[in-house]
Parts: sequence; structure tokens; C-alpha cells
Amino acid sequence: MRKLVLKSFRGRKRELRISIVMLTIAFLCGMLTILFLESFYRSKESLRYDTYGAWTGAVLDAKEETEQFIKQMESTKQVGKIVILGSSWNNGKRFGSAGIVDKRAQELGRLKLLEGDFPTNDTEAAVSEILVNRLPDLVKVGDQMEIALGENGEVKSYTLTGIVKAWGKEWEMEEQKLPNVLLGEDETLQGETCLLFQNENKEEWSRIQTHIESLGEGTYVYNDKAYPLEQSVLDQFFQEGKFVYFIVLIALILICYLMALTLKSRRYSLTVLRGLGADFKEVLQIVLWETLFIWAISFIVSIVLGAILSGAALYAVHVILKMPVHLEIQKEFLTEYMICVTVLYFICNLAFVLTIVQSQIRTTFRSDSGLLDRSTPPKLKQAKQLSFFTCLKRKWIFYRRVYIGRVIISIVVMAASSVCLQYFAEAKNKYEKWAEAVEYTYIYDADQPETGLTEEQIQEIELINGVKSVEKQTNINCGTMWQNVRDSLEIQISSPAFLDSEYVDIHRKYTQRSNGISVDKEGNYFSIYGLYGISSRDEERLSSFEKWADDGIFDRNQFLAGEECVLILSPYQIRDAGFGNAPHYVNFTPKDNSKKIYTYEMNEHEIVPGDIVKVTSPWGAREIRVGAVITDPDADLDIAASVIEVSEKFINLLVGFEEPRYMSVTIHLDETMDVVRTGKEIEGYFETLEQGGENLSNVAGKEKGFAQDAMFEGAEYLFVLTAVWLLYMLIMYHGNQAYLKNEGKRIGILRAHGMDKVSLQIRYLLENILESVVVILLSFLVIAVEFLVHMKKLLYYDSWNMFMYALDNNPEVIQNLQISLVIAVLVFVGVSTVTLYLPLKAITARDIIENLGNGE
Repeated sequence: MRKLVLKSFRGRKRELRISIVMLTIAFLCGMLTILFLESFYRSKESLRYDTYGAWTGAVLDAKEETEQFIKQMESTKQVGKIVILGSSWNNGKRFGSAGIVDKRAQELGRLKLLEGDFPTNDTEAAVSEILVNRLPDLVKVGDQMEIALGENGEVKSYTLTGIVKAWGKEWEMEEQKLPNVLLGEDETLQGETCLLFQNENKEEWSRIQTHIESLGEGTYVYNDKAYPLEQSVLDQFFQEGKFVYFIVLIALILICYLMALTLKSRRYSLTVLRGLGADFKEVLQIVLWETLFIWAISFIVSIVLGAILSGAALYAVHVILKMPVHLEIQKEFLTEYMICVTVLYFICNLAFVLTIVQSQIRTTFRSDSGLLDRSTPPKLKQAKQLSFFTCLKRKWIFYRRVYIGRVIISIVVMAASSVCLQYFAEAKNKYEKWAEAVEYTYIYDADQPETGLTEEQIQEIELINGVKSVEKQTNINCGTMWQNVRDSLEIQISSPAFLDSEYVDIHRKYTQRSNGISVDKEGNYFSIYGLYGISSRDEERLSSFEKWADDGIFDRNQFLAGEECVLILSPYQIRDAGFGNAPHYVNFTPKDNSKKIYTYEMNEHEIVPGDIVKVTSPWGAREIRVGAVITDPDADLDIAASVIEVSEKFINLLVGFEEPRYMSVTIHLDETMDVVRTGKEIEGYFETLEQGGENLSNVAGKEKGFAQDAMFEGAEYLFVLTAVWLLYMLIMYHGNQAYLKNEGKRIGILRAHGMDKVSLQIRYLLENILESVVVILLSFLVIAVEFLVHMKKLLYYDSWNMFMYALDNNPEVIQNLQISLVIAVLVFVGVSTVTLYLPLKAITARDIIENLGNGE
């Protein structure tokens, strides 16, 4: 039988080639998808671990009981310990934060050595590279270093065993400063214990957190950057293995398509063998040997091509995204897929054998079959010409399920295509935006006023080689400065003149509601989220106050001295800009005529220049005199303006600083110099400060991360789009086969009654056009609804007027929609033409006898 099958392949080269190619495609699609996606997502995961650490959670100020409890958890993989010893000093200057980091904590924190080794005893130390660069003397591995724990601590000599690559600046543990001076194990040193553990069981996370809360000791921190809780639907679909079922479905459709392509020739040859006397066992052996040969060749070819193409795709990702890529072979998914495809292929062939064996042996010559009914057609009493719509109505009775199915599937595919294309275009635009807008800048945002930078520290930063400029600002806010605002999430601007004012009450109500604060219905104050100081450097804003002061005279000197303020009481509307309803000045946003405009009441109780207002914040309270009031709705002010404008001097006085401090500092690097080296020097400088470097962020690194995320998102939508189009093509092809077979007989009858080919082709063309118009119109309706919902999240409109305004200011959104609609229509029309109209046109061109005998 084996030799017979091999000989039969010689006469069926086209069929053999089609079978091998189709089955190879079925295997290859799954292998490529699994290898690429698993490697892609594991590489992203590895990149997150390298950036944010591989620890799942941390416990600050942990006790021994907590450590034992975590270790006893069934899903805990490893637990590391960091002992924080406080600040270290070298040659009378603060050097950095010292600590003891055990081996497991080094692994979980993804600590890496540039050279040397980690310390192993109490006479050895390893230092971060950014600290070594700031030492006055060149220190090498093996040299002696003098380190004191605390400003007045005992100075001890340590052997430098290694230089450590700095901890990732993108992660920190709440208020805990990570050590950058690593000392060896020393039982005599006492400090705060921080536990790092890796446990991917979400149920056990809650148990650990509950246990810590019950003890009342320690603080639990979850590493949400390395293990994000919120994932997109696509990420969940791909990462949880659900996509395997989807590609198995595609493989099944491909196999069915293959069986349909080779059905007639294989059925003919096996029927001939049965006519020559072959029994069921022999026919079964032949089919199984054929199946085995084709499967083996396809399997081997797909493995080779899968490995090559997966490697090429991953290398392209590595080159484009500049990220390390690791080949991940998910044996479980690959095995499941290969077994499923193999079983499906063999089952389909066995089912084919059963249909052949159970059918009657007869000749395939239609003229000798005797099955055609050659009786004379009945004579019609009255011949009527059937109009196009009459024929369409009659066809609807017989084919309504086919029509409805085709329309629904086409609408779903068109809507999915348009949505995926829009999201892909948005991801592409984001990638281009972030990839081109990489700004070599560091931003320092203090988490409390006390950690703001002094003027002296700003000057030291400006002296770092490679720093182009430094922008500084004094501010307080209830967002990033969260340590001191646990009980108060607002800054109040109060005055007796604000009592019983609708303008003030409505402003306060929606501001408090937007910020999650309990609403005070009766009060004599405004509620704001932050105060941003103005200095003599802000010439444009100072000039605008002089120009737009409606009441009073703006005294620049009094303002900068912190003795006077400017009140912004311009008209506002309650608008939703994506964060809930909140007051928005009409100066900054276009006026919406459908919404009420709130104007400050001018009466005998109004506030006037010279009155005193009180500013109350979580960091202190202070009164200030009103210098000028701005109420003009056309005032050209900065978009950050809100109720009250004060100087940097006033904020420093409010929080109790004698010397100015700057809570927000932006450091611009000179791109013509070595920005990497400059960045390390900046990071090293902040590590030596008491404030530490936890609140220092690298803007360029974040922008590159945004660009990578956008690229990942676009790749996902492109993959889904390709899969949807392929599936749509196969479904439409197979779904129309029975319809085309019946239409062939119908065309033969119509031709026998005298209808010419051209008229039939015109009728089918009109039918397809009508069906296409229905599908396109309904699809546009579905896409329009989705577009409005999506634009609500993207453009934050709260009325039709604002929606049109947002579209006018974002023409790329309309452009993306138009392109996606055109492509979706072209895909639908193309598939419909290839799978429906062209076959019908070919059928109408055939002879009458051939159409009437179709399928016999």
C-alpha cells in the first residue's frame, strides 16, 4: 500500500502540492503565532522586570514573624531581605543610602554588577556607579574606602569589591529609599528590614496584606509596574493562551478548505478503486498512508519555516524597538496546537473515507447515470416577464437565512476592520509622536515641600557638565505631595465676601466632587488642588495681570514680595473634560451655549482690592491682601490660572521656609554632549542629597517606553486584523458553496426558458450591489456608534457643539476614520466579488446542460 500511494502521487502532483502547502500553512500559522507572541510577551515581561524589579510585593519595616508567614505561603518562590541602615558619609559629605542586600533581594531587584563582586562579609562594600563617579579620587575595585553610617557615625574602612549598576529609577517602594552603598553581612548593624518576595498567586497577595494589617506592623507594597493588574482585552486574550483556540479554529477552516479543494479528484480515484474490487480495509489503508505522508512532509517543513520566520520576526522587533528579545518556546501551547491540528486532519480524512465507502458505486459520466429527469417541462398557461424585484422577493423566501448570515458576518467584519484600523492608526501616531519627541530632560517633583531643592542645589546642578538649562518652580499641590494630605485633599481660599455667592458655591461643589472630597454646601471659600508660585522670571504672566486687571491696580513689587495676590473670578461653565464635571473658565475653552455660564456677582458684598483672603493648606495657613481682581471673560491668561495667583515668596512663607525652595525642577540636557554620562551624573548628585533620587524621573526613558507601548499595541491590532480578514475570506468562500451550487441549477433553468447570459449577469450584479449597499449602510451605522463612544474617551466632549469643536481641532481623527472606512469597504467588496459575484458570472457563462447537471 505504501508503494501504491507513492506511485499515485506522481500522477496527482497538483493535488499533492496543494495538500502539502495548505497543511503547512495550517501548521505554520499556529507555530508562528505561538512562538512569536509568547516570545514577544515574555520579552516585554523580562523588560519590565529589568526596569521595575521582579519582586511581586514588598513589606517595609517587616518583622521576623512576617518573613516566616510569607515563606510558608505555598506559591512563594523566593524572599529577599534588605536592611536599610540610613545615610552614609564619606570625607564629611553625605554619600548615599547604605544597606545590606542579600542574594535573593539582588536577584529580585535585578541588581547587576558593572565589575567586581557583591560584598560577602562585614569588611567589604559595593557602591553604585553613579556614586563612584562623584568621588573626588578615582576609586577602583580592590581599593579601600572610608564610610560612616550617619553624619556623626563611626568611620570604618571597607574594601570596594564591586561597582553596581544603579537600581532602576522607575521604581521605588513608597517612602523607602533604596540603598546605593551595599555593605556585607554584619549582625552588629541594625536597621529597618524590607522584604522583597515573588508570589504570583493573587489570592495569597490579599492574605499577606490582611496578615500585615492585622499585626499593625509594616507596610505592604505591590509592584504594579512589573505585574500590572489592569490589562487590555487583547493582552489578556494573547497572554492567557485563549488565542490557541482561535488559531485552532482557523486551522480547522483551512483543513476543511483543503478537503473541499481535493474532494472531487480523491472521491473519483477511490470510487474507481472500489469498482476494481478494493474493500473497506484497503481503501482505509490507502487514505491513512496518504494522510501520513502529507502530514509528515508538512510537519517537517512547517517546523523549519516556523523557526526561521519566528527568528526573523523577533529580530525585526529587536531592531525596530531597540529592546532585548528572547525566544520563548511554549511547549504546552505548541503541543496542544500540533495535536489538535493533527487529530482534526486525520478525522477529516477518516470522515471522507466513510462517505466514500457508504456511497453507491456508479459511473461519474452524467450522460450514463440515468439520474437526470429528462421529462418535458410543464407548459405555462400564461408567460409573464419576471421583474428584478419579483425574482429578488422569491429568492428571499428560499435564501433568507443565507442572506441574513452573509449580511451579519459582513457587518461584523467591516466594523471590526474599521475599529482595528482606527486603533492601529492611533497607535502608529502615538509611536511616531513619542519616537520623534524624545526629550533629554530630567524632572524632579518633590513629594513634600520639605524635599524641595534650595537655590544652592539648583546652582550645583547647573554646574554639571552637559546641563543646558534648569527650570524651577515653587508649588504645593495635593496630588504628588501625598504624605501630608491624608486628611485634607484641598487648599481653601476663604473670605467673608465669598459667603452666599452662587459663583463660589458652584465652583466649590464641583471642584470638591471632582477631587473626591465631601461637598460643603455652605461655605465662604473656594477649593483648589494646588498653588503654583510666580516669580520675576514669568514676565509674560506678570504683564497679563497688569493688562487684564479689572478692579484694582496690579503692583508687581507687592505681588513678588508675597504681600498681595491676584484673584481670577472670570466666568466659567461646568464641563466634563474627561475627569468628571468641573468648573472651566470660558477664557481657556470654547463657550458652550447649551450650558449655563456662572459670573461673579457684583454687589455690595463683592470682594474688592484691599480685602484680605486666607489661604489654608495642609502645610500651613496665611492671610494675603487682594491686589487686583480679574473678571473679564476675554482675559488672555495662562491655562493653569485658578482662582488665586500668588508669588513663590508667598508659598515659601505659607509653608514656613525662610529660604526659597523649588518643588518642581526641570533639567534640560545638552544633546550635543554625552547625554548618558550627564544623566548618570545628575542621578548621582541626587543620590547624595537628603531628598534622594526617588522623585527624579528621566523624561527620555518614559517617552521611549510610551513609544514601545504604542508599537506593541499597533502590532496586536495588526495581528487581529490579519486574522479577521483571513477568517472572513474562508468563511465566505465555504459559506457560498452550497448557494452557488443551487444557483447553478437555477441559472440553467432560467437559460432553458430563454434568458440570455447578459441579462442574468446584470441581475446578479444588481443583487450584489443591493446587498453591498445594505451591508455598507448598516456597517456605517455600527461604526458611527462605536466612533462616538470611542471619541468620548479620546476627545472628552460633553455636548454636540464640543464634539464638533474637538473634531475641528483634531482633523487626524476624521482622517483615520475615513481611511479605515475606505479600507473596510474595499475588503468587503473584494471578498464579495471574489467569493460570490465572479463565481456567479462564471456559472452564467457555462452551457445549460453543464449547469443543470452541476453537482451530479
